[in-house]
Amino acid sequence: MRERIANVITDRLYKSPGLIALVILIIVGLSGWQMSKLTINYNQLELIPQNLPSVLATSGCSSSLEATGTSSSPSGAKTSPVETGRR
Repeated sequence: MRERIANVITDRLYKSPGLIALVILIIVGLSGWQMSKLTINYNQLELIPQNLPSVLATSGCSSSLEATGTSSSPSGAKTSPVETGRR
C-alpha cells in the first residue's frame, strides 16, 4: 500500500516539474521578502530582563548622568553638552 501511494506521488511529481519549480520559486521569494523585514536590535539593555540588578544599576547611572548634563566619552573623560553639541 505504501509503495502504491509513493508511486502515485512520484508519478505526479515527474509529470509536472514546472509546477514544482514554480512552487519552490514562490516559497523562496516569500522567504526572501519576509527575511528582508527582520531587524537586529544592537541595544543589549533591551534584550535582557529589565529587573536584573546590573540593568537597574546601569539605568540609574545613565539617568544620573543625564540629570547632571554630562556624559562619558569612550575614553572615560567627561564632556559637557557644549563640547558634544548636545542640548
